[in-house]
Amino acid sequence: MNRNRRLSNGLKLFLIIIFAGSAISACGNGGNGNVLYYVSLGDSLSQGVQQDPTTGESVETDEGYADQLYAALLPQYPNLQLVKLGCPGETTTSMVNGGTCDTYTTGAQLSDAAQFLVDNQENILLVTIDIGSNDVLQSGCLDITDPAQQQACFQQTFASIGSNLSLISSTLFSAADGVFPVIGMTYYNPFLNAWLLGPPGQAIAQATAALQTVFNQQVLSAVYSLNGFPVADVATAFKSDDFTDMVPFPPPYNMVPVNVALICQLTYLCPNPASGLEPNVHANVAGYKLIADTFLAVFEAL
Repeated sequence: MNRNRRLSNGLKLFLIIIFAGSAISACGNGGNGNVLYYVSLGDSLSQGVQQDPTTGESVETDEGYADQLYAALLPQYPNLQLVKLGCPGETTTSMVNGGTCDTYTTGAQLSDAAQFLVDNQENILLVTIDIGSNDVLQSGCLDITDPAQQQACFQQTFASIGSNLSLISSTLFSAADGVFPVIGMTYYNPFLNAWLLGPPGQAIAQATAALQTVFNQQVLSAVYSLNGFPVADVATAFKSDDFTDMVPFPPPYNMVPVNVALICQLTYLCPNPASGLEPNVHANVAGYKLIADTFLAVFEAL
């Protein structure tokens, strides 16, 4: 964020407090300064969902990227508070209309978020958002065997995501009104683990990588950019498209592409067969840290 704009916002807040005789009631006061908020929006990744090592179930933790990004920002902003408004299982449709999580006062994540951001506009430091992956995962397109029908399914799904995300982004743009940044996110490819299944799986991994590139670049990044939102390129951080560089991997594979190795190292998608656990799409602590670091680099460059 522009340093002069921060100073200007801070001066305006100072004058309001002096002349009104009290701090802004919606935000309160914390420590030696006004409370600042980092607001995390989106799906399960924004909440920090991980796989329980015993049951295999997906559970919310305090080790997600929002938690780790918050911890990284806290030394510089000691009055910062983390507000998680994300919803596990959220799609772009349910973010607008509700129906996935019942925790929202207004009935939907987007309207709750917009209200909070408007009410606390001068005290928002940062907003991050990841949304759209569940639209793809729940679309059923990958289960279609006919290539033409599958392509049509993905085109329809991507168009729906783009339309919903345009509404989401424009709503957040209006709520921000240039006062604070909103940073979007691309996704890592959760289907790269198919590479470990041999030649048929390798074909699937490469095909989904091409689709993932379209999704990340032509849908997510394109829509975010229309509203001037910077994008944390998590797909690139995970080297999701790199099938060229080969790296060592435990037997019987010995060598695999670096994107496959990273998806196994940074998520729960490649469980040890002896564990009895099913693959889980969520990032582990190391994966969430890489996502947090990617967001942090974008924020610090503003």
